[in-house]
Amino acid sequence: MYGEIVWSQRPDAGVKFRGVDPPKRTSSAAGSRSLSQRPESKESRTRTGFDIGAIVSCRRCDFSDLFCAVCRALRVALFPLAAVHAIVPAMALPATQAIDTNDPDHSSPTARIFHSASSDVFRMQSLQGYNDASDPWSGYAEFIRLVGGAAALLARGPWMTRRVAMTGLLAAVPALRAAAASTVEQDVGAMLMLGWSGTTIQSFSAQVLARHVAAGRVGGVFFVKENVGSLQDVQSLLRLFTATATPLIAIDHEGGAVQRLTERHGVSRLPSARSVASSLSPDRAQALYAQAGSEIARLGFTLNLGPVVDLHDPASPAIGHFGRAFDDDPVRVLAYARAFVDGFAEAGVLCAIKHFPGDGHAHGDAHHGMADGSNWSERDLAPYAQLIAAGRARLIMVGHTHIPSLEPRPVPVSLSEPVMTGLLRQRLSCNGVAITDDLDMLAVSSLMPRKEAVIKAIGAGNDLVMIRNVDSFDPELPRTVLAWVQEAIAAGKLSRTQIAQAADRVRGLRGAAKTAPFR
Repeated sequence: MYGEIVWSQRPDAGVKFRGVDPPKRTSSAAGSRSLSQRPESKESRTRTGFDIGAIVSCRRCDFSDLFCAVCRALRVALFPLAAVHAIVPAMALPATQAIDTNDPDHSSPTARIFHSASSDVFRMQSLQGYNDASDPWSGYAEFIRLVGGAAALLARGPWMTRRVAMTGLLAAVPALRAAAASTVEQDVGAMLMLGWSGTTIQSFSAQVLARHVAAGRVGGVFFVKENVGSLQDVQSLLRLFTATATPLIAIDHEGGAVQRLTERHGVSRLPSARSVASSLSPDRAQALYAQAGSEIARLGFTLNLGPVVDLHDPASPAIGHFGRAFDDDPVRVLAYARAFVDGFAEAGVLCAIKHFPGDGHAHGDAHHGMADGSNWSERDLAPYAQLIAAGRARLIMVGHTHIPSLEPRPVPVSLSEPVMTGLLRQRLSCNGVAITDDLDMLAVSSLMPRKEAVIKAIGAGNDLVMIRNVDSFDPELPRTVLAWVQEAIAAGKLSRTQIAQAADRVRGLRGAAKTAPFR
């Protein structure tokens, strides 16, 4: 790519480039300097207000998926132009602006535009193959350049160029529609984090899940203790899931009672959060967690479903009983939670703070039914609010607890729009990825069918939806969820914009995750 396109106010100036110059080559002709070597007049630098340089320099876009679809369609549309340019260059450009054979840098402004556009087109994948779920916005800069190239050629080119370009654009309409439809599948896939049964790659559900991951229909997988066999089994599963894609690979690695990887996997035993806070300073705790992060990162894990940021209450059967919370003082919880997040971050491992908005005083266990959060108070929220304000909340896991003071309906806060959107997004201004706990837990599955739970979770404001998919196993669950979401969009229960925004947040998170070292 050659740099920034600038429209000039001079009617005869055409299109100019500035910014990153193409590789310079020597020429025997004295007057054939490259465009970057020629003086640029003050008049030619005057802009009309249409400056797209900032967008071109950006590697991601914040627009809707329609732009991604248009980019692909333009690549298809400009293919005939590229073919004409490659076969008979002089026929594709005005006679006065044909490529100067003495200037290998294509000094003619129109030639520069056309060369850039045609190079992009010849490098493109087929429409069917352009399905990089890990970076669906990668073509945005090319989209800007292709639009500029097409506009310049249609406005200034000879009749043949215009006719070929118009034919190509009309032929791209079906491709545009197909591309727009395909992005819904990509977005929904990015929002799914699924589990499987078994500990080896011989597991049928693991094989099925791996195929969905490879096709971009699933954005992440998570290990539970029932998936963790020998070191060789774990490594084989990791290779299976990352053979042709880069999903998020998650596991619980809190320490104490909740640690799936042990010494037999080359991983040190971590003390419980309660023990760490009672025996180590925050600085020493961070060093401990950095070492733990490096150990699981070496295996290939990119996401730790921890730390617990709830307040300690010994009467809590799911949190306090196992020492999973650091302390009952929000200030100390904040200090050690930061040490946990920062320590794992040193090893390139992302962390999910949990269980928002605070499960420490809840009675019950979501694995067995919806927990009662009647004792919840603003004090439980304090560590989460401060971690969000400090930029330590890249990922927030929401609990399956019913908190009447926040949600009067008999549903867990994970499915509550007042909590997920009103509290998390609006009041706390959180821009991180919101992830549900497993929707197959009895806290949710005993209240409603999976379809209703998925739609309610997304509608409430969750970005990542976790489903273990063992009980009531559905080998085509990603396609099933896609159908549910499309139906909900058509019925007005979900919005297409909401899906696109959630998927974009997840992709940003995946982009920050460290690539598995063994790949």
